[in-house]
Amino acid sequence: RLGGNGIADSCVYGRLVVKAVAEYIRTEKAKVPETASDQINALISHYLEPFDRSTGDGPFELRDRLQEINWNNVGVVRNEKDLSAAVEEFRSINEEAAKIKIQGVRAYNMPWNEYISLLNMLEVSQMVAQSALQRNESRGAHHRSDYPERNDAYGLFNIFLHKNSNQMPI
Repeated sequence: RLGGNGIADSCVYGRLVVKAVAEYIRTEKAKVPETASDQINALISHYLEPFDRSTGDGPFELRDRLQEINWNNVGVVRNEKDLSAAVEEFRSINEEAAKIKIQGVRAYNMPWNEYISLLNMLEVSQMVAQSALQRNESRGAHHRSDYPERNDAYGLFNIFLHKNSNQMPI
């Protein structure tokens, strides 16, 4: 099972990273960069937008749809047809997510928490599907039924994505 030791790994390596960064800062007299306040304010505004909408549905149906698409189209065994369909569906969900309305107060607001989780799951789903589409081979846990063989002449590279003007990974 691929994720079986994920929590233990996160705890162990997370602690090691924090200790290494603290030591680096202490010994190198490194200056911790200041946080970009305009970026923080933009994120706050972005996550509060659903409270300002007068109409719209909640996030639960979109979350369920996103999970279903991932299960059926971006799962363990992948192919170009399903991955392309998933990318299109993710675009649609992204547009619908921009219309979600959240009611109530922010504290202990389950729909708002799900909205934020949905945005994060959607972004990761888009990146996984786009990356899987670009890798025309099978390697490790990535298996393409339309490219079942590993191809070292082709596959020894990393895939980097960035966001376009619509905030979609490309």
